[in-house]
Amino acid sequence: MKKNTIKIVIVSLISTLFLYAAKVTAQFQVTYGEASSDWIYSGIEKPFGLAVPGYLLAGKTNSFGNGAEDILISMTDVVGTPLRTVVYGGVGNDVAYSIKWISTNTCILTGSTESWGSGNKDIFLLKTASGLFNFSFANAYGGVGDDVGKCVTVTSAGEFIVAGYTNSFGAGANDVYLIKASSTGSILWTKTIGGAQNDEANSIIQTSDGGLAITGYTRSFGAGGSDVYVIRTNNLGDTLWTKTIGGAQDDIGNSIIETSDGGFLIGGSTSSFGSGMNDCYLIKLDSLGSVMWTKTYGGVLDESINALSVIYDGSGNVKNVLITGYTKSFGVGNEDVLTFRTDSLGNMEWSRTYGGIGMDIGYFLFYKDTPNATSLFGGVSNSFGNGNECYFIGTDAAGNSGCHQDTLALNISLGGVVSSGGVISSAGFSSGGTTSSEGVISSGLAISSPAGFLVISGTSGIFFER
Repeated sequence: MKKNTIKIVIVSLISTLFLYAAKVTAQFQVTYGEASSDWIYSGIEKPFGLAVPGYLLAGKTNSFGNGAEDILISMTDVVGTPLRTVVYGGVGNDVAYSIKWISTNTCILTGSTESWGSGNKDIFLLKTASGLFNFSFANAYGGVGDDVGKCVTVTSAGEFIVAGYTNSFGAGANDVYLIKASSTGSILWTKTIGGAQNDEANSIIQTSDGGLAITGYTRSFGAGGSDVYVIRTNNLGDTLWTKTIGGAQDDIGNSIIETSDGGFLIGGSTSSFGSGMNDCYLIKLDSLGSVMWTKTYGGVLDESINALSVIYDGSGNVKNVLITGYTKSFGVGNEDVLTFRTDSLGNMEWSRTYGGIGMDIGYFLFYKDTPNATSLFGGVSNSFGNGNECYFIGTDAAGNSGCHQDTLALNISLGGVVSSGGVISSAGFSSGGTTSSEGVISSGLAISSPAGFLVISGTSGIFFER
């Protein structure tokens, strides 16, 4: 039986640090962490109405907290200076992969937990209340196997849809797992989508018609080892169409966004096409999932797109695509954060790498379309500080951060085919997933008394900036 308590560690960070560039343009590079391992997987801008503008970052830490890995949420100001960090977790490994705002004072995050639930890993869904330091619910969903939430979206009705994978339910080893929860965390429906092999979701959005679009990868269908998997559903999770895109090797979708023409942009990686072992893979689909164009970007080693953002012109048409991920072919380290911008057809406009001699990876980005246009990227770095640390980068509209960056030229090629094998038959689609009393945790999650909190003031050993 897993321990049904949750410990919240509040780390107060008082910044006395040097920033590399003027605060007007919000150019910076910062790392957060201590001697162990700390990662950011997701980030969002704080909404208007909060007293201090800035950003909210989510990931994992084993530098602080109650377990081997605990969920990390860090609030920063507009130049990345940390204002407050909160750690949620139990005695096992607990990780946040995605965070979204619900309203001015509340947010929702998903990931996985080994501290609560029914199986080895369960999907973790946590809704905060009155800021970061209280929560409305913290639920675990799943069965006896591994169930992981990779991404979450907030619907127009204020409900939550989590996408990830399950091997507790469904047709194969891992199946795409969708869970729709009410604003109070009650399950409204669940779906599994997949075949006999591994099929996983990495990104989900609510579409303009109220349905869903999902991307990830499939080994059950398609042309190669793994193919980019694109799933389109209605608002009840019923499949409208699916597509696989790829070649003879491994091709993965990591991020999907809907464009103003009703189509979709997908970013990921491909080893079937391009210049190197793995290349960045950018795919444009129309509203029915037909491929309009594909591009690969990279060198002789590994590159991947982990996140996308679209910049629109004054008429509401796509002007640019902004991309982040990592590269091993360029830069100064083993892996460097890779960021580049293309035009609306995927043609390169500029590219940058950020990092040091170690591992530096970008997992998320967002773009602020303001007079001083700013791009924000985040992930992990072990080039600076002590071990793996949270890495947060702010740049101007041309990708300049003021330090630790390089300019490069990526090779661009066309690639990618659509396979009819991506259409799911009745055997590949099922409703699945049950929530037992052990699989949903609400009243069982008790916050430790204030005497049990760990409060650390100051920056020594906690926060570093480069």
